[in-house]
Amino acid sequence: MPKKQIIQISTDILMTGALLLLMSYGLLGEAAHEWVGMGVFALFILHHVLNRRWLRNLTRGRYTPYRVLQTGLVLLVLFTMLGAMISGILLSRTVFRWMHIRGLSSVARTAHMLCSYWGFVFVSLHLGFHWSAMSAAVRSRLKKKPSPTLSRVSRLLGLLFAGYGLVAFFRRDIGNYMLLRYHFVFFDFDEPLVLFLFDYLAVLFLFAALGYALCSATLKMQKNKKTGGHRTMSTLFINASPNKDGNTARLAKELLSGKSFETLNLIDCKIYAYGQHFADDQMEEVLAKIRQADTVVMGSPLYWHNICGLMRNFLDRCYGSVEEGAFSGKELYFVLQGGAPEKWQLEACEFTMSRFAALYGFTYKGMVTNLAEARKAC
Repeated sequence: MPKKQIIQISTDILMTGALLLLMSYGLLGEAAHEWVGMGVFALFILHHVLNRRWLRNLTRGRYTPYRVLQTGLVLLVLFTMLGAMISGILLSRTVFRWMHIRGLSSVARTAHMLCSYWGFVFVSLHLGFHWSAMSAAVRSRLKKKPSPTLSRVSRLLGLLFAGYGLVAFFRRDIGNYMLLRYHFVFFDFDEPLVLFLFDYLAVLFLFAALGYALCSATLKMQKNKKTGGHRTMSTLFINASPNKDGNTARLAKELLSGKSFETLNLIDCKIYAYGQHFADDQMEEVLAKIRQADTVVMGSPLYWHNICGLMRNFLDRCYGSVEEGAFSGKELYFVLQGGAPEKWQLEACEFTMSRFAALYGFTYKGMVTNLAEARKAC
């Protein structure tokens, strides 16, 4: 796993854990609360530095309903986090006591409560929007596909935990704090911290599940709008080999034996490099084909120890042109053809494709490198 991705995942996990700790203000202690808040502030900045390419692409591309919803949610997270941080500085008695700010405590306390509880909900919804990408990343790291029984049990446990989160939401009066029906947060100081955190974790999971449901519904609505509500199962093979009828195509045909499919050869398409803009660029035409398909098979020969240039260029161009999770509900297979590739080469290629699938919402079905694997895959 690349170092940058490890840092991104670690940052997000630490920030989520620290956010849960911040909600336990009365049990954690005022000084600890402020220092944890400083940690969240540092992680918040690091998170945006690591995702600066997403920020640069805000003014590029088309705004679909999904992208509008996702961007609006990110802005709400930003505003509430900044509001909580600024009001926290005004209320500080430990970290920023040297500033000697007076006369704003009443307004700052109200703002801090509003931003903290609404921010907690918005962050949870935001996590739900990235649920497909996170789960796909986990699946890609597993050595074998989870059994159907395990998947059903996991869904049932998730549903039960979300249900408990709904109970905890009302029992902890979170809705009342969000609506400022109470102006102070009440804590049971005899309660173990771990029980408090468990309840808030369940509430976070509840809103993450709601965010995932909202994300899925929006993407489905977009898809139905494009297809006029008519659903036809289709398979698209994207061939990145310059040899249209070579070994990559033969391996894909074996994978899709007995199925009808459409072939799109990237060698026939004008897809310019990332950052180039020409009127005859055909990237959008390729993306339109993917949007219409239910199953996508991407094939590449092994060149210079990795996927070929045509495929790499196509993957690069997806960045900024396609919103995260846009291909949710579609399956992706990867066909890699090479002469006796080494293990590290296979791992590098599959890591790239599994991360591509995770980012854009594909259900990654795995990599096929020979005829035996092709016959087993479908």
